Order: sequence, then structure tokens, then C-alpha cells
Amino acid sequence: MQRDLRLWLLVNVITAVAGVPLYPFVAVLLYPVFVPRVSPVFGYSMMVGMGVLSFGFGVMDAELEPLLLRYLFKVRMTPGQRLPFLVANLLSAGLLFGAIYRSETPVTIVRRAIPIGAAGAWRRNRGSGRVAGRGAGSIYL
Repeated sequence: MQRDLRLWLLVNVITAVAGVPLYPFVAVLLYPVFVPRVSPVFGYSMMVGMGVLSFGFGVMDAELEPLLLRYLFKVRMTPGQRLPFLVANLLSAGLLFGAIYRSETPVTIVRRAIPIGAAGAWRRNRGSGRVAGRGAGSIYL
């Protein structure tokens, strides 16, 4: 198990180091090929392009990691054993895309009044039909 963890860490470090110069080059090649095919379906925006590239990088890493294990460490894998690499890489690409999407989406602040002592008023008025409302004793968030 310790050997497996070391191999996992080493392969991920190698793909990360190789990805720094490789990803921009691959992105320049993939963007004009895949984005025009996807954009008519999902719309034309920068986020669609980011999603396509994230998916492509996840698939590329899922193929690269088993190849590194095979040629550097002599570990052979069946297609069924390679599937978790694909799932893990697509999940991490999805999380990255979600974080980028979330940072690009404006946050709307909703103001609402919370009456001071509303919990106490609710307990006192339970069943009476009265509701603690807005007034001088309200806090606005």
C-alpha cells in the first residue's frame, strides 16, 4: 500500500510538472477543434470553452497517468483498472471548472429583516396565528 501511495504521488507530480508547459500548447490545439462543435449546443461563451478544455485535460491526464505507470514503473493495467483514473480526473476537472464558474458568477445579496427576539416571539405566539413582523426591532442583513 505504501508503494502504491508513492507511485500515485509520483505520477501526479510528473503529470503536474509536465502539464505546466504542455497544457497551454494542447489548449491551443484543442480549442479550435472541440469548441466549435460544442458551442452550438451549449452556447458561445468563455465558460463553455473552459468546460471543454477542462474535460479534455481530464481525459488527457487519465490516459497519461497509466502510461507513466506502465513505462516508468512497469505496472500494467487493464481497461477496468484505468477507469478510476478517468473518473478521478474528470471529477477533479469538474471541481476546477465549478470553482472557476463560481468565481465568475456574480453573487446577489438579498436583504431581509430578521426580527430581534423572533425565536422567543415565535415560542410565545405559537398557535396564536400572530407573526413577529418588521418594525423598529428588526435587524437587516
